[in-house]
Amino acid sequence: MNLVFAYGGNTNPNHLNREFPSHKVVGQFYLPGYQLKFNSFQPFPTEKSLECSYCNIIEHPGSKVHGIVVALSDTDLEKMDKQEFLGQLYERKQVVVQDETTTWSVYTYTMVQPNSCCPPSERYLGVVRRGYKHFSIPEKQIDKAIHEFL
Repeated sequence: MNLVFAYGGNTNPNHLNREFPSHKVVGQFYLPGYQLKFNSFQPFPTEKSLECSYCNIIEHPGSKVHGIVVALSDTDLEKMDKQEFLGQLYERKQVVVQDETTTWSVYTYTMVQPNSCCPPSERYLGVVRRGYKHFSIPEKQIDKAIHEFL
């Protein structure tokens, strides 16, 4: 199994169940030294209505990003690579996440060329917030990232 630190839309349980039905949620973790941003723009090829900024994480000393760790099979990891447009939009990298008692070395995805062209759509923001509420992930990091567009 491959451990992946998920944030943003990848925390949404409907998305996880639909796209990665064999996934297992390991638990809630945080990634120190990073900050959540909405600075990823890439229109989906078939859904122009979703053109907006998507979640990304950037290195930022003193900050931390909350999310979940999911265990994915090799097949599901390949599927996530395709979903994240690996090598074009996002890159997969190894990071160290923490909870109250342990640290884990896991994969996560970061933008290849971040840009802040526009705020997230209400639809995408709803997807992200539903995931954060479901897993009790602090939503203040979303609000802070959105505040940059106000």
